[in-house]
Amino acid sequence: ARKVLRRLGFCWQELRMHYLPHIAGITLHVHPLLKSLYRMCEELSLAQSGRLFLDVGEKVASQQAGDPLRFYDPAYLEIFLLDWLTKRSIKLGDINAAGSNVDLLVEHLKFNDLHAQAKLLTDTIISNAPEPDAAGTAAMAIKQEIESDNQQSKAPAIKRIGALKLTRENAGIALIINQQEFHRNKLLSPDPLHRRDGTDVDKERLIKVFSSMGYNVEAYDNVDHLGIIERIRSACERSLLRDSLVVFILSHGFEEAVYGANSIALKISDIENMLCSYGTLSNKPKLLIIQACQEKPAQKKEQNEPFNLDVTTRSPGQHINMLRAMSTVNGYAALRHTQKGSWFIGSLCDAIDSHSS
Repeated sequence: ARKVLRRLGFCWQELRMHYLPHIAGITLHVHPLLKSLYRMCEELSLAQSGRLFLDVGEKVASQQAGDPLRFYDPAYLEIFLLDWLTKRSIKLGDINAAGSNVDLLVEHLKFNDLHAQAKLLTDTIISNAPEPDAAGTAAMAIKQEIESDNQQSKAPAIKRIGALKLTRENAGIALIINQQEFHRNKLLSPDPLHRRDGTDVDKERLIKVFSSMGYNVEAYDNVDHLGIIERIRSACERSLLRDSLVVFILSHGFEEAVYGANSIALKISDIENMLCSYGTLSNKPKLLIIQACQEKPAQKKEQNEPFNLDVTTRSPGQHINMLRAMSTVNGYAALRHTQKGSWFIGSLCDAIDSHSS
């Protein structure tokens, strides 16, 4: 910790004298709000810490002159809190938290539905305030206001127990792999696949619907099997500070597999494992939506074997919040109109339009 602080330009001795108690009798009495801030850091996930330091850090930078903190790792949220304390953008106040100011943090936490952490900070301030004087009266008024807010929001809160956070402002990436034209790899792929007319209708509809929901839509046409892998990996790596990831693959396929534009197939289970293997998507919705036939191959040929993607997950828990939606079931074809697009994608977009606000 000392090396990190020195590299950031802080003087260890000054920080030690300023923040740490040096009398044996008071070493147990660490500032209560400081304890709560540390507990908040422990409770927040890496993605939540990242959002906090980006949001609050931007507000602090707009209020403060001078050089900003040149450190960008949200895993060390305590460093950013220390910087904001030093700049007095947040304040601890005295040992009773009188004169404290953590409004920037509480505002961010409430906006991002982190009500437990926001309540932790406000309760710490209220519970440590002296009672007999006006400050105690003010604290009681704040407490009553918070309790009133909690009562008003009790019904929605019950509905949201276990719900996943998804905001329009930070919904995530919607990746669309749209295969219309196919070519044949003479060494690895079977006979060339026919053109998928109508798939552009699906692509344009998906772009319109998911853009309106706040997603950053990335659409690619006629991508080979390695390109599919590359684009999915890239989207996963860029999802740390996003709420979800949706992957659409519009292509030909056969049972438990989907084709790249070079007529080489990928296992759908391998694609799922790839999505679930990234820590950037831990405990976040991961949707894999596939418009492709799932018929059994007419003949069992070595050429029909999907490309072997060496990707595994370490535990079943990594597959939490992973959802696969298919246009058909194993052994059957999928319906697609050559001018109006597919029934599955059209119905999906209609349902989203009717239920989203």
